[in-house]
Amino acid sequence: MKQLLILFFLGWLASLPAQGWDSAEKDLSGLSLEELMSIEVSGASKYSQKVSEAPATLLVISQQEIREKGYFDLSDLLKDLPGIDLVDNARGFGEFYTIHGIEGNDRFLVLIDGQKINPVSGTFLSVGNSISLRFARQVEVLYGPASVMYGADAFSGVINIISEKPSASVQAAAYLSYGSANSIDAGAEVFIPSGKDLSFSLMVREYRSDGPDLSGKDSVYDVIERYNPPLRPEFEQPVDDHTILLRSQYRNLSLSWYRQQFDEGNGFAQYPRSNIFNKENKWKSVIDILWTEYSADLAPEIRMSANLAWVSHVQDPETQFYKTRQAYNYNDTFHQYLTGRDKTIRSGLSFLYHGRPAFDLIAGMEAEHTSSIPPYANDQVLGTSLKFEGQNARLIEDALTIKEQRYSGFLQATLRPAQNLDLIGGIRYDYSSRYSATANPRLGLISRPWPGTTVKLFYGTAFQAPSLFLQYEQFGSVGGVMLSVDELQETNPGWKLENQKIQTWQLSIDRQFSEKTVVNAVAYYHLLDDLIERVRYTDSAYNKYFSTPENPVYSPGFRNENVGKQEIQGLDVSLKTNFLPWLSGYGTYSFTHAVAKRADGEVDIPRIARNKLWLGLTARDVFGFLTIIPRYKWVGEISNRNKTAFPDGFQSGYSSFDMTLETRSLIRNTRIFARFDNLLNAKIEHSGLYDQVFYMPVVHQPGLQFRAGLELSY
Repeated sequence: MKQLLILFFLGWLASLPAQGWDSAEKDLSGLSLEELMSIEVSGASKYSQKVSEAPATLLVISQQEIREKGYFDLSDLLKDLPGIDLVDNARGFGEFYTIHGIEGNDRFLVLIDGQKINPVSGTFLSVGNSISLRFARQVEVLYGPASVMYGADAFSGVINIISEKPSASVQAAAYLSYGSANSIDAGAEVFIPSGKDLSFSLMVREYRSDGPDLSGKDSVYDVIERYNPPLRPEFEQPVDDHTILLRSQYRNLSLSWYRQQFDEGNGFAQYPRSNIFNKENKWKSVIDILWTEYSADLAPEIRMSANLAWVSHVQDPETQFYKTRQAYNYNDTFHQYLTGRDKTIRSGLSFLYHGRPAFDLIAGMEAEHTSSIPPYANDQVLGTSLKFEGQNARLIEDALTIKEQRYSGFLQATLRPAQNLDLIGGIRYDYSSRYSATANPRLGLISRPWPGTTVKLFYGTAFQAPSLFLQYEQFGSVGGVMLSVDELQETNPGWKLENQKIQTWQLSIDRQFSEKTVVNAVAYYHLLDDLIERVRYTDSAYNKYFSTPENPVYSPGFRNENVGKQEIQGLDVSLKTNFLPWLSGYGTYSFTHAVAKRADGEVDIPRIARNKLWLGLTARDVFGFLTIIPRYKWVGEISNRNKTAFPDGFQSGYSSFDMTLETRSLIRNTRIFARFDNLLNAKIEHSGLYDQVFYMPVVHQPGLQFRAGLELSY
């Protein structure tokens, strides 16, 4: 019935008559629907095409919107987008994201000019304040699976950050801001042309903060006051993140270097009874990408593109969980260090046939060679979590360096049998030396049945390869032990994790109702299968963590298996309108119904609110110099599996009122800005991580947060 109602609504929306399509009014945050649908994007098909022709459900966020709304980094932007549930201050994730009901930071890809920054080994991406939008010309957010173009892990979506184009003249800008929690945010960029065809650019951003202090948010944090020296009786989870992008370009050849550092607290969302909230409890990783790209027109209709990249993802040796061996015993602590390292060389070659207006075809091939050390590998080799340094590092490298080769080929064609109809078909084949080969299709139809209306219908699949973390994940206690792939295969040689899979159907409609109002609606249906979940498979696994040669210990054994199934359906409806030439507004409603299918029935997937609402206004040139953007967000009841805290399975939702202010008119070449989050200081609790039992059932959020600053440009 829900699916029928959604389809009926979308059909009604598409059938309404259009008005004022040729109007001169252009300010729906600057653009009419016709102009919005003509924006060029590259994330959907790996080549530049209009939004109206892109075979995907996507949003495009412009540089102007990024600046006006105070989006300093990717996390600022994602918190404002429809269809996304998040847990902020979520341990080493920074934020834990669920996109259209599909949970996990390991299930969406983030690209910088088409280059993946996710760890190649499939572990989760740490976001936080470490992925700057300072250099972004626009951000493309693609909802739904996209393995047909990007292979493994393009499962719930793709976020493509497009950097600023080379400048024809010298340009420079710098900003500095200060805010809550003693936060300092600074960034700068320089564009230098050298001759007719050569240019250089450098963009940097640094963010430092004491981090949120959750003392007083919940009585469980009162135990921090009982810390004994050398522990400090303070809530310390500082942040030190930065992003760098350096680029040189000569005609159609470019050379770029990108660095992302995530360095934030690792205690958030965990119980203080056994986790120490001092600054030693941290998660730090560094991603480096060095790549070159070349493109050339082989014929008027044929364009070739090639790229070669070196990628490094390193978990800093200081990354750790700082814990007590027994609950509330702060005189007996230990450091549980983590390990993780990927070194990758990847290359790609593609050919685009642009036979407008009737036919487009893109075909390509890609190759990767990776050498990795899995997270928690030190547990596997040493039986305990020692730091990855010195002789321990050499032991781990020798025992658990894992090599993998990936090869893939893809093909996508767009046929236009009529002026207002596009038919899209594509397929990609991925081979790996470690996981199963897979083929993923994309089928689509794009119709423009009336002026002011675009209808898109798609079917696609994606896969997620089993990460090294899931294969080598371990922990040990007297009551249970998690076993790695090597330990399991000693007794069960046939055990192997397979790819996780998703099928998706999407229907979207963009509709201009009048010269001032545009509506977009997206309905989606996901089927997820072979999801990897932790299961108990034996009562007598050898527990190396507590065994001695004289006294072997056997505990219940856990392992990961492909046993999970999920069904997700939802609807996003967005409206943009101009009230006055200087005043525009938007509203977005999201509905998500997401369940996990189990032998004993269906259960709601945690951390998801079925109903969410966003409202916002943009008022420009107020008093002749000020832009004001107030925003309101309401989140309904959130699913929560901690039945002790929430017997009915749902925690209360929350609402937040945010505002940004900006002026460019008071001082020449100067922008003054301020941003206020949770302006009314409302109580906000996000849903807890994982099972929400071992971790805290809710994650308390700080109250009013602000930052204000100054930008100078030349």
